[in-house]
Amino acid sequence: MTTVTPSTASAYSRSVLEDSLPVYDMVLTEHLVVEATVDRLFETARDFDFLTVQSPLVTAIMTLRALPTRLRGKAPAGPASLRLASDPGVLPGWLVLGQVPGHELAFGAVGQFWTADIEWRKMAPQEFTAFDEPGWGKIACHLLVRPDGPTRTVLT
Repeated sequence: MTTVTPSTASAYSRSVLEDSLPVYDMVLTEHLVVEATVDRLFETARDFDFLTVQSPLVTAIMTLRALPTRLRGKAPAGPASLRLASDPGVLPGWLVLGQVPGHELAFGAVGQFWTADIEWRKMAPQEFTAFDEPGWGKIACHLLVRPDGPTRTVLT
């Protein structure tokens, strides 16, 4: 896991995410401007429970994805909450790749995402970047905050 100290973060030209997954096939970036300080927003985002997000489209996709497993009588048991930063072992395969405290938190997973029952590949964070075994895919994300004035912050 990469940890960059806050004192060297400004000199750190690449993000932890870019170092962890330097080559990729697709990227999706979203920005949100929030009326909050950088520290407050980072701590809030870092402790975010991903299971609190309710979207009809995501719910439909996840229901369809689990259908073959449910039809075989294997109802998947899910976690009660999903806070990757504070409990990185809550989801199989997902791991914290690194962080710049107060600025960036990167996480990722290796798996066979295209199968009805996703198979996750367990590994140490330092193995993630070099991993390139056929038949497996990698996914990585990060929470990145930067100031946008004295009381406003951009979350990416």
